[in-house]
Amino acid sequence: MVRRAVESHVRSTMASSLQLQDASIQRTIASVIFSTSFSVMVRPLIHGTSILALKVSLLLRTISMAQATVAFTHETNIYQNVSYVGIETVQSDPVFNQLQRFVGLNCLNFEPGTEGSLVNGFGTGWLAGGIGAYFTYLNAHPNPNYAPVRSTYACPDDGLRVGQSQDSDSFSPYQATSVWDFSVINELWDSMLQINPETGGPSLEVYNWMVTSHTSTFNPGEPSCSPGVGCVTGTTTQIWHLRPDLQWQDGTPVTADDVCFTILSYRDMPAALLQPNVINVANRTSSGGQGCTAINASTVQVKLTLGGPNYDILVGTLPIIPHKYWASPCNWAVGSLEPSVATLQASQCALSTYDPMASGIMVGDGPFECLAVPTAPNPGAIGGPCSQNADGSPAGQVVSLGGRVLLTANPLFERGGVAVQAGKYQRFSWADKFDTGVVTIADLADAALHFKRYDPYWANPSFSTTATCSVSGGPGTGSLQCVDIGSISTVAQYIGTGGTVPLSLSSAIAVDPHIDRYDSGIAPNTGGYYLASKQTSPTTTQLSTYGDSTIANPVITVSVEAEAASGVVVTGSCSAATSPIAPDGPGRTTWVCTFASAVLEIEYTLMFLNGATTEVHFGPPQ
Repeated sequence: MVRRAVESHVRSTMASSLQLQDASIQRTIASVIFSTSFSVMVRPLIHGTSILALKVSLLLRTISMAQATVAFTHETNIYQNVSYVGIETVQSDPVFNQLQRFVGLNCLNFEPGTEGSLVNGFGTGWLAGGIGAYFTYLNAHPNPNYAPVRSTYACPDDGLRVGQSQDSDSFSPYQATSVWDFSVINELWDSMLQINPETGGPSLEVYNWMVTSHTSTFNPGEPSCSPGVGCVTGTTTQIWHLRPDLQWQDGTPVTADDVCFTILSYRDMPAALLQPNVINVANRTSSGGQGCTAINASTVQVKLTLGGPNYDILVGTLPIIPHKYWASPCNWAVGSLEPSVATLQASQCALSTYDPMASGIMVGDGPFECLAVPTAPNPGAIGGPCSQNADGSPAGQVVSLGGRVLLTANPLFERGGVAVQAGKYQRFSWADKFDTGVVTIADLADAALHFKRYDPYWANPSFSTTATCSVSGGPGTGSLQCVDIGSISTVAQYIGTGGTVPLSLSSAIAVDPHIDRYDSGIAPNTGGYYLASKQTSPTTTQLSTYGDSTIANPVITVSVEAEAASGVVVTGSCSAATSPIAPDGPGRTTWVCTFASAVLEIEYTLMFLNGATTEVHFGPPQ
């Protein structure tokens, strides 16, 4: 009976297959699939047997030695065959084994080199659920120089499969407790702070993530009460300033009310794993003061009893959830003060059985979004269900053997898309002209100097709608792009926003040297920079880059491939125009690219004089 059950288990697992979400020419990860496979880890063969086979052999000790010998040989053959098939055909199950680890370390690895991809989290590597995994899913992209002898081991560029050794139990932040639950939760719902994954202990670095800045002050004479310590004298006050470009995946803004709803409901519901982070958040006072207050739409004040060196991290790393989606199941109407603890604890959110996946409220602001699977009643809907059972039917938050959770890159993520034209990442990158890692008043002042004039850098066609300037004249004097209010407002919006603030890029540990994907890594005012592209006909595009042969490190070649209307990837050719084509002017290079057939999505690869390359996507959002 044991032998038959194990054999059936192996066959069913080998038969299950996972398919990447879609084919895309985008080189950064477009989707992540979490799939449940074995309930125990299956490692490669060790001296002719496997860990699981050894466990099976121990269960057979009660039968005769002759029978045991036959049984052991039989089990060994089964797992040898499994391993052989897996090596020959590339196992479809993303279970942990050294073979797939080898492929991952090759096709997704750029070390030694100048790009980040796999992120080795401090103490966790890129293990699912760890901080290294979060940043790996953000950074991972195939290394084009990895060319395995066997093509079946080539690294796909349209998604990432992540195996998990146990079922997921709950995707509600109130009830989740396992690493597999939080592997999904952390990709959907982002936090105000992020920890540098390659730091820890005394070298720990913490970055502003959903916020532009935050402060924390302690008043030893201010009284306050909290569920954690009761009533005391001595209170910490935190102020959090949200980034101006935060959006939930449905396009609506993230507000201070969402942050306070998250903090207070985690404290009082309570959240099974997250309540300790906020147990010392102060109670409402007799005068009506709240432990968390939305001072305005983008500013949050949090009061905590006593003081603590980890308060910022405890509050700042909470997954922030949207009040409007959780208002009904949590019994807390939007626009009202927090209800009583009894009211919250009588809500659906307090039940371990409440399933936000089945309810379709898996809407966050993180790097990935949950879109309803094709077999769901509402395919493609934001919020899910994005989980499937082994037979392909829609699932809920409990994902068992053969099931999967499909997450798709979020085009509204505040730090994405990393290589997409005119997205939030390029807005920040372009506004930070001097590549300091933070947009400052110096950037805004420099742009303002050229207001209502043509400038090869600041008159970016992606953000300016006025193309009536001349080299020396303002609007109405020519056909060149102007620095208009669209340009100025874009820079102004990002004042104070940074990549690793409060640390500088130069002092942050292990930052990707090519963190700016629109240039070569050299500041745009001395090197080339990708500005914008437009499609001039179904088979031609026009690309504008800052810089020409007079600067230190210009773009010297552009190669391009695109997806045709038929879905086939086609290669085009690009050449630099002999002189800039309007709305480009002096100080820019115009590139004209042609294709043999009509195209929809385009990916450019720019090579700079110093040999560096970068890729930028132009077309429908991914």
